[in-house]
Amino acid sequence: MMNEEEWMTVREAAEWVNRSRYTIYTWVRRTVEGVAEAPLTLRKKENTKGWLIKIDSLAEADSLNGGSRGRGYKPKSTYRLRGSTVTNRHDATLDTIERVQSDRKRWVSGWIEEGKTLDRILEVFSSGLHQEITEYYHQLAKDIDCAM
Repeated sequence: MMNEEEWMTVREAAEWVNRSRYTIYTWVRRTVEGVAEAPLTLRKKENTKGWLIKIDSLAEADSLNGGSRGRGYKPKSTYRLRGSTVTNRHDATLDTIERVQSDRKRWVSGWIEEGKTLDRILEVFSSGLHQEITEYYHQLAKDIDCAM
């Protein structure tokens, strides 16, 4: 059995790479669907619907999505996650508005390709983001139509 220190929950993963839980869940969903560029190594949490993510696969996914965890990153053997705050952070890994917007655009693009309507996509976002998401939808839908 794997050492528990090599696995983390979605919440811990989000904190570790300084991304939202929604971003991590998107990576999990894409891995499960078999469409992830850098698939995560996953295992189900016992007696729950949740997932555990292997740290090295998370570092790989983060590096491909603009993060700084880098390829080949190996956590220290003494690195503890459970019940403690992750202190091994770098300011460069903080989400920027550009990274957040990039994630939103990627989500909208994926949902357009799945055939979701604008109304269905807007249900996912708070009303304060509807104008931004609508703009992404119209631009991305046009770009996808042009590519076909």
